[in-house]
Amino acid sequence: MLYDALSKSLKTAQQQDVAHRINEIGVETDKEAQAAMAAIGTATNQKMADMMEAHEEHMVFAREVLEAKAKADERFARRFAAIVEKHDSNLYGE
Repeated sequence: MLYDALSKSLKTAQQQDVAHRINEIGVETDKEAQAAMAAIGTATNQKMADMMEAHEEHMVFAREVLEAKAKADERFARRFAAIVEKHDSNLYGE
């Protein structure tokens, strides 16, 4: 009977030890997961900031292209108006 009690006590102690070890592994896993999630969040924020800064560069370039196109369109409109006037007035060769 004493042996049975000792056996049950040892089993309980072993089970408790295993449960504590499983809990410790879980805690460490959670810590690693938290650290990984924080690192992912930090990297994501950095990438987003980099993209927004690059977007500014792109927008400046796009504005310059559109301004140049507007000037070219204006030059074409003046030139085309002169051609149309010449055509409508039948002033060829003059």
